Amino acid sequence: MDRRQLSILIVDESDRDAVLLERVLRQEGYDLTSQRVDTAESLRRALRTRDWDLVVSECRLPRFSAYKALETIGELALDIPLIVVSETVDEIDVVALVKAGAVDFIRKDNVSLLASTVKREIRASGRRREEMQAELDQQQVRAADVERANAQAQKLTSENAVIAEIGRVISSTLKFDAISVAVAEHIKSVVPYDRLSMAVLVDDGDSIRVRFVDGIQLPGREAGHLLTHEQSVTVHAPRTGKGHLFELEQPDAESPQSMYQQPFYDAGLKYGLAVPLVSNGQLVGSMVFRSLRPDVLTRHELRLAERIAALVAGALAADRLYQQTQREARENGVLAAIGRAMGSTLDIKTVYDCAFDALKDLMPVDRLSAALILPDGEHLATNYISGLPVPKYAADEVYLIKDVQLIVIDSKVGHLWQGDEYENLSHRSIYIASGLRSQISVPLISEDKVIGMMWIRSK
Repeated sequence: MDRRQLSILIVDESDRDAVLLERVLRQEGYDLTSQRVDTAESLRRALRTRDWDLVVSECRLPRFSAYKALETIGELALDIPLIVVSETVDEIDVVALVKAGAVDFIRKDNVSLLASTVKREIRASGRRREEMQAELDQQQVRAADVERANAQAQKLTSENAVIAEIGRVISSTLKFDAISVAVAEHIKSVVPYDRLSMAVLVDDGDSIRVRFVDGIQLPGREAGHLLTHEQSVTVHAPRTGKGHLFELEQPDAESPQSMYQQPFYDAGLKYGLAVPLVSNGQLVGSMVFRSLRPDVLTRHELRLAERIAALVAGALAADRLYQQTQREARENGVLAAIGRAMGSTLDIKTVYDCAFDALKDLMPVDRLSAALILPDGEHLATNYISGLPVPKYAADEVYLIKDVQLIVIDSKVGHLWQGDEYENLSHRSIYIASGLRSQISVPLISEDKVIGMMWIRSK
């Protein structure tokens, strides 16, 4: 408010006295807005009509008084100073009105003092309003702080509840595939994403197999596919053991990681976070969250993802142990079946047939063959073939020991050959042409001496 503007309510029955008060204030340079009232109802109506700077009131009127005016102002919870201007004011009224809230008393025959009193009270009222506004602002700030704290507490409580539920779901079974969908649903409620993938290290330690994908699906990046550490956005996880936020850049043809990430970049999944899955200090896999928007995944979500990753890592480790136990049980069953066959017959073909059938429960086997080393030590004689036929290779065939056979016999260790490595072996073209693209070669050892070989081949 401009300090030269002034609005006052005059509580008086005399128009002449009201005009006198107005003249005094205008002479002091005030741009005055005023209204005279003489009843409680007219005062109440005026106070509700607009904001007033102060009230100037006669002490006693036939139908009203300064006491009643103070009561009315109080009932409306207004902070408006009231100055008593009266013909006569006795000491009793002065004390009573001060207690009631009046700020000053001026006799009408000394009304020239009104201007200085008004100036003082306007300043005091302004200070009070500033203080009240400052306190109100502080209250609003405190209320906002409390509201934020409550919201954060509620969010934290909700997040902790979700993580606890994830832990409960994970602990309900050793089979990770059975819980992955339920786990993903809970994860999404606290770490929003457009795509989530969970991957595990394969036994060779150099590759990662994507075990689970939720959200946007991309050709060639589905669950089950393999990638190398160099291709993964978690390439540094084995060294740091920590998660990180990332933003994909324009793919670089010279970078294996960049080229692997090309489909994600093209799909708009440029923003994400990656966390390693570590169990008992060992890296077992990774989780990668991806988003189409840059403002969704932040450090807060990263911290949550790391907490969740600790639970998922334990689940994957338990699943791996479970799978290993199941695999060992199947392997022991195969060996037991072969042992029973050997103990029940002297017919080697029956033993091989049993081995062939048993191996099919452990691995994809399309052809099984075996050969014994002849007494000259330089030739092998095929004594068993079963499965996919291959031209020119039949039972009772005798051939010179060379290349792959020499490696296996000399090392007394089985070897796996597959893909390009297998195709580059000499004399393998006939197997490739028959659709057999991988091979396991194992020595047949008796009393620490290699007496023959067995080949397990698969498409």
